[in-house]
Amino acid sequence: MARLPSTVRRLGLVSLLTDASSEMIYPLLPSFLTGVDPVDPNDEQLVARIDALRQVLEVVYGTPVTLAGEERDPATPIIRGRVDADEVAGYVAAVRADRATGVIEGHTTVRRVEQSGTVIGVEIRRDPSGPRS
Repeated sequence: MARLPSTVRRLGLVSLLTDASSEMIYPLLPSFLTGVDPVDPNDEQLVARIDALRQVLEVVYGTPVTLAGEERDPATPIIRGRVDADEVAGYVAAVRADRATGVIEGHTTVRRVEQSGTVIGVEIRRDPSGPRS
């Protein structure tokens, strides 16, 4: 029987070690996924880093960010939608939702709407403040 090349033997060893390490870490994953370390709210450096992270997220997502455990300002925009089109022959909505909560903004810019076309900024199917069925 021919001897395996050294590259194949090394790849086999790496594969074995990778598999063994996966098996060792698997029982620890739930604690990484659900564990929460206590945080000192007086730690100014940590608070500054979290605030910097919040600012980055707000720029990326274009909306204020509320972290878990914080009270959210009810006037904070939750959904923003925008449609920019040259022509609409069917149906288009910037935001379409089953119910309205918080502030929802829908902006549409359309140059031409065909006779059969419909352009809607915000379509809400049911308002939770109205009568309930």
